[in-house]
Amino acid sequence: MVYDRLEPIAHTYNDTTLVEHIGKARYHDRDTRALENHWSNRNSRSPYPQELIELDNTVDNVLTAIRDIAQAQAAGYSSEVPIVEQVDEFLTELYPYGVAAVTSLPFVDQVAAVEAMVDKMQNGLQSTVETLGLQAKLSQLSTLIAEYRDLVNEGSSVVNFTDVRAARSRGQLYLREIIAIIIGHYYNSEDPAHNQARDALLAPILEQLDELRRITRSRRNGASVPGSEDSPDSDNSPDPESPGGSDDPSAPALSNPSGAPVANIASPAADGGSAPPAALRSVE
Repeated sequence: MVYDRLEPIAHTYNDTTLVEHIGKARYHDRDTRALENHWSNRNSRSPYPQELIELDNTVDNVLTAIRDIAQAQAAGYSSEVPIVEQVDEFLTELYPYGVAAVTSLPFVDQVAAVEAMVDKMQNGLQSTVETLGLQAKLSQLSTLIAEYRDLVNEGSSVVNFTDVRAARSRGQLYLREIIAIIIGHYYNSEDPAHNQARDALLAPILEQLDELRRITRSRRNGASVPGSEDSPDSDNSPDPESPGGSDDPSAPALSNPSGAPVANIASPAADGGSAPPAALRSVE
């Protein structure tokens, strides 16, 4: 998968903003694949299970408790005391827009957000977690979110093709944003370091898009390729809810500062094929 290749490269440049956005895109891509699996299996069109709704309430309570425990550690101290600044930085990192901004997310978005939070607490914020005495809550949240992920992948809120297309479109937007971050961070074509970083980071994306174009051409020519009508993971069967066609065939291609074309990210299938199952589908 392209994000699995891209993330280690972003780490080598210590680009935390890019790494974080790649993580979000990867989780969304996984959710999109789960949604597509439900769509391909018509018997799976059922609401989320009741246990997920109950688990969601428990996770919300744990997220709130983590905030409350952290705030309690700083209560009564003046702003000059180090623990106050440490708590403020911790909460800003986990809840930049407050706890409610996380707990009010749809199931699919919330599980991705909390998984990212758990990862931060287990890695970059580990020492703060220990200082604030949050090890038990972190362990509890880690266990709960694993169960949450399983339930989200099992069910969905009445899956239809509109849901699938919306998920694909959001995945394409994530990819556009990642490309924008790369070009924005490494913009100076006169700087060899910028050129090297930009080329290295864009390479997995360009290679994947080239592969998608090859698949699209093969499909149009009648060859059996991953994702085609003859393939087990095909999503090309006629359906009254499926509008067909590409979402935005007129969308312009992007290019990097050195002039090399990036791709038509808005519509990977703009040259006539049907959209791939995810924003950038891995070719097995």
